Amino acid sequence: MKKDKALALVDPLVLKGICHRGLHNDIYPENSLGAFNNAIIHNLAFELDIHLTLDGYLVVCHDSNLLRATGKDGLIEELTLRKIKEEYQLFDGSEIPTLEEVIDLNQERVPIFIELKSYNHNSTKLALKLKEILKNVKNRKKYVLISFFPKCLFPFKGEGFQRELLVGNDTYYLFSLRHLFEGVDVSLNLFNKASVRRYAKKHFVNCFTVDNESKLEFARKFATTFTFEKIAFDY
Repeated sequence: MKKDKALALVDPLVLKGICHRGLHNDIYPENSLGAFNNAIIHNLAFELDIHLTLDGYLVVCHDSNLLRATGKDGLIEELTLRKIKEEYQLFDGSEIPTLEEVIDLNQERVPIFIELKSYNHNSTKLALKLKEILKNVKNRKKYVLISFFPKCLFPFKGEGFQRELLVGNDTYYLFSLRHLFEGVDVSLNLFNKASVRRYAKKHFVNCFTVDNESKLEFARKFATTFTFEKIAFDY
């Protein structure tokens, strides 16, 4: 989709940059309500990751295993929401949030980039659960759906949401599917390819992940917007 049409689907705040896993730091863990609230306070869009629990809830965590985030081993898809809430905590003592808790916290004040984490066997179930949660939102421009798995994004075609296909260093082959979605999120290293830079001139391309000033300068030059973390700049 051409850049002007894609921009019509999203809130202009996304052009300021997107906080990777919230505006996290030494006080607020990544993908925590504290990190998301910090982004909201700074009037910044933020990105998060969702997984399906054993009993069909969507929880927010980057990894499929809770070990790195909480220090305790456990696959999200093998745990119930109750068990996750009762037995796993982030480093600040807070709970693993559900997507619905994040949406309630935000109240559509800033855009949320929702990354659908799928493992192929549950792509449809994950997408259908997200559709159920988002069906009654008031402003669809506040929600951008992203994934490395095209099957997760197909069910949202024509629903009024910006859908962006993630293309990483190891998954450049997915760039060939860019025409199927409203935008693409491309790893910063892939902007070395002339095909990516040419496409970004006329289409919506988000650059990830910016974590220093030179990368920030590069992303602002070539991409529509960028996902960042661990860098301070004038928001």
